[in-house]
Amino acid sequence: IGTGRDAGSASGERRVLRDLERRSLELKAQGKSATEAGKILVAEFAAKYPDWGAGPDNIPPAVKAFYTETSSDAAQR
Repeated sequence: IGTGRDAGSASGERRVLRDLERRSLELKAQGKSATEAGKILVAEFAAKYPDWGAGPDNIPPAVKAFYTETSSDAAQR
């Protein structure tokens, strides 16, 4: 998985978001709430991607969106 060095580039941004989605879904599968996962991932991503321009304030809403998206996908099946 990528490092924080290129998190500001378009490909780096996509890599960070894919990683955020993957980790969000892992934590959801472990039974963590979106709020808990958001807090966990703020700490993880601050360490892993310190140069990510979107910043830690955007992680909890993204996690909630990933949780909602997967719930919606499951309901449509």
